Amino acid sequence: MPRTKKFNSDQVLGQVTEIFAKHGFYGVSMSLLVERLAVIRASLYGTFGDKERIYRGCLDPYVQLCPVPRDNSKEITVSDLLEAIHKRYYDHPEVRGCFLLKSGFEVGTEFPEISDLVREYYQEVEKSFKGCLDKHMKTGKATRISNSKEAARYLVNQCFGMHIQAQLSPDPKRARELMNQALALLV
Repeated sequence: MPRTKKFNSDQVLGQVTEIFAKHGFYGVSMSLLVERLAVIRASLYGTFGDKERIYRGCLDPYVQLCPVPRDNSKEITVSDLLEAIHKRYYDHPEVRGCFLLKSGFEVGTEFPEISDLVREYYQEVEKSFKGCLDKHMKTGKATRISNSKEAARYLVNQCFGMHIQAQLSPDPKRARELMNQALALLV
């Protein structure tokens, strides 16, 4: 008779996400997961599958927990969008940066669907920036911008830089300085 699972799948997946976010795909073994989660290996495999499937299973909920800030509110600004991204990169000091971006850098060439997920997410970020910049241009608040699409791409690249800064430095102030400089150049 098979054993009954003695853990909450969603809770375990959240813990697994934290472990992968901190150590990366290649820094985590199934043995480490079993040890850290205090679960039976067969239960882990039976519930989630192999390491690759577990890893992929972490990304969709992560994207849902960290949705793209939308520009559909008339009050949201470029600064608000950058602040939301900054908060996401520094909210958990033990795991700085964006798990999704880390995944794209680490295994994106190996797992094209992860590259696609990262690309789609940051295209949505770009659209949000563009929407905000268009509003700023209409109201005359962004006189330095001639092309909102190019400026939005610049801001996405600044987000990538902020992610790298988060990886290298535990000081969120440095990333905020980068963010403020990017804003000063545009708005």
